[in-house]
Amino acid sequence: MPSFAGGITPSVNPGTRTVPAMLVATQLSSAVVNIPGDASTNLVAAVAGKTVRLFRVLLIMDAATSITFKSAATALSGPMPIAANGGFILDFNGDPWYQTVAGEALVLVQTGTANIGGTVWYGQS
Repeated sequence: MPSFAGGITPSVNPGTRTVPAMLVATQLSSAVVNIPGDASTNLVAAVAGKTVRLFRVLLIMDAATSITFKSAATALSGPMPIAANGGFILDFNGDPWYQTVAGEALVLVQTGTANIGGTVWYGQS
């Protein structure tokens, strides 16, 4: 086990899982988000037998709206209100924020008339 300045030796708890964030983050796919007005949009298309794991999100809205993430028609989140000219960020932490059922698309549903732009980063397996 390596030692650090001041003689500090890191401890490892065998009951926890550590994910090397930089290694995993570089292996993610990304998709551009460009949603005009009131719409439900497939952020990531369904692939037979594969789940979509959402790891990171950056969205900007030009008007007040509410967004909900879904696995096809099943809600993965509750509705989240966003103010006009507001943003929504889920940063990468090594674990997915949301995961679809195998074979289902990752969907973003909004209520309101905002134009939404941004990027999502995801993995499929």
